[in-house]
Amino acid sequence: RGQPDDLLYEYLRFEREQRDLLEATRLLYIAVTRAVRSAWLFGYVKTAKDGGIKAASASLLQRILPVLEERQQELQVQIEALQAAPPTDEAHAFAPLDSQPLRRLPADWRNPVTRALWQPRPDAVEDDPLHEQLLARSIGELVHQGLKHTVERGPEWLAQDHDPPLWRRTLAPLCASPQALADALASLRAQLRGCIGHPQLRWLFTERQRDDACELPLVSYADGYRRDHVVDRTFIDASGTRWIIDYKSATPGKGQDLDAFLQQQSALYRQQLLDYAALFSQDGQPLRLALLFTMLPALHLLEA
Repeated sequence: RGQPDDLLYEYLRFEREQRDLLEATRLLYIAVTRAVRSAWLFGYVKTAKDGGIKAASASLLQRILPVLEERQQELQVQIEALQAAPPTDEAHAFAPLDSQPLRRLPADWRNPVTRALWQPRPDAVEDDPLHEQLLARSIGELVHQGLKHTVERGPEWLAQDHDPPLWRRTLAPLCASPQALADALASLRAQLRGCIGHPQLRWLFTERQRDDACELPLVSYADGYRRDHVVDRTFIDASGTRWIIDYKSATPGKGQDLDAFLQQQSALYRQQLLDYAALFSQDGQPLRLALLFTMLPALHLLEA
C-alpha cells in the first residue's frame, strides 16, 4: 500500500481486459452469424454530451455501436426514447427490489418481428448439408477418443452393450429424432469395432509400443509463427521405425474406385503427414506415414 503501481502488473491487467473484450466480441459474432435469416438485437443507450448516443463501456453493444450508427438505414437501426411508467395507485404500489426504478415498455409497443420466425421441420434438419457435416465431425471426434481409450485401456471397454453417456450428450443435439440418434450411435460403434476387430488393424490398438502416444499435441515454429498440431497416433515399432498415423472418416464417392479414392486422399493429406514427420526429424528413426480410414476400415501407407 502506498507504493507506485507496478508497470508489469498494469500491463498484465491491460492484456487481460483486452482479452476479455475480444472474447466478448467473438461470442457476439458467433451468436449473430448463427441466425438462419435475421437477428434482432435489443440494447440500451444514453444520450452523450455531444448529442450522440453511447452504450455502457465494455458492453457488447459498445463494441458494435459505431458501425450501427454509420449504417442505420442498411441495418434497420431504430432508436426510441423510453417512456416513463404510468402512474400507479399508491394503495397497490409495491417497493422495487433495489434503488433502480422499474422501466416498462410503452403501452403502444409492438413487436418489430411481424412474421413468424422460421424453423426447419424436424425431417428437414437431417437433409441440411451443414447439419450432416456437424454430425459427421462429431462422430469423427468421438471415434478418435474411442480409439485412444482402446490403446490406453484395452478393447474390453467397447464390449459393453450400453453407450457411454458422453456419446449421447454429444450427438443428441445434432439428431432430429430418437431414430437418428440411434443411427449415429450405431455408426460410431461400428467404426470402432471395425477398426479394433479388423485382423490387419487390431495390433495398432491392442499392442503397446515404444514411445506410444494418441492425440499427441505438438507445437512448431516456422517463419516466426506458432502452429499447433495434433498427431492422432504415433509409436516406434519393434524394428525401430516410427509410425505416424492420421485418422480419416472419408469414404469413396458414388461410383469411385477404391484405388482412385486412396490416391486422392493421399494427395490431399500428404503434406499434412510430412509436416508431422518433420516434428520427429531429430529422432533419427525411419518413418512410416499412413492414413487410417475408420469407415472402411483400411490402413493406407504413404511414401515418407
